[in-house]
Amino acid sequence: MTSTALNLVPPSEDVLSDAEFDELRELIYGTFGVALDDTKRSLIVGRLYAVLRREGMSQFSEYISRVRRDPTGKLLSELVNRISTNHTFFNRESTHFDFFSRTALREVMQARQRRRSRDLRVWCAATSYGHEAYMLVMLMRQVLGTEYAAWDAGLLATDINDEVLAVAKKGVYPAREAEEIPETLRNRYFSRQADGSFAAKPELRREITFRRFNLMNVTLPFRQPFDIIFCRNVMIYFDVDTKASLATRMYHFTQPGGYLFIGAAESLPIDRTPYKKVSPGIYQRARG
Repeated sequence: MTSTALNLVPPSEDVLSDAEFDELRELIYGTFGVALDDTKRSLIVGRLYAVLRREGMSQFSEYISRVRRDPTGKLLSELVNRISTNHTFFNRESTHFDFFSRTALREVMQARQRRRSRDLRVWCAATSYGHEAYMLVMLMRQVLGTEYAAWDAGLLATDINDEVLAVAKKGVYPAREAEEIPETLRNRYFSRQADGSFAAKPELRREITFRRFNLMNVTLPFRQPFDIIFCRNVMIYFDVDTKASLATRMYHFTQPGGYLFIGAAESLPIDRTPYKKVSPGIYQRARG
């Protein structure tokens, strides 16, 4: 067997000591809120060992120290890029999008109009590759129709992973992914490219502001609350305390009567959640 072939053999979990694994878990939990149990040890080794080799390091303790001391923050950014899971697709959990367009969006629009405001604020808090953000803007344009231009109705889309954000900003997706978009929306807002992929039209992309943001920030840097927040399929990585803390911070940045969407299979701790549960994965702030 050649030396090249030997380099392809996955490293053993033994390269990561118990003390190193605990320190790495504490760093990840304290910075990103992601709780990793013992079953994630092989995943950590598999995703980070190549970084050690690239940087000429032989031990994870050296890597952890380097991450903590890196003044640029690039190693920390790469760490979250490597450990985060970004499986997503268009129209995922479609019942949520139905509720968004048929109920939630119309309710918050009416509330805004009663306050003589046309500022519609929607936040996609874990946008990943952008599928969810583009779905939301397409539905907003569909519901508002010719009135869309009369509203300040753009969307903020954030994620902690800058690699997926780069993909989201381009808005180009393989045909097999674009097929999940309802045909009427795909034909209206996407263009087929020469290679068969689909690209979001400029009129759609310019309505989304993509930003890198860590949901574990103690304070949310927003000047005004949101009418609707989508933070789906993120809570599954958090423990109860982190879920409760994040939900409370988001609650204070949700308009009275506004909505929070999390994953349909996710839940918030009932006794520590200020929102009222509407249906699986859908919560609402009490109307003022």
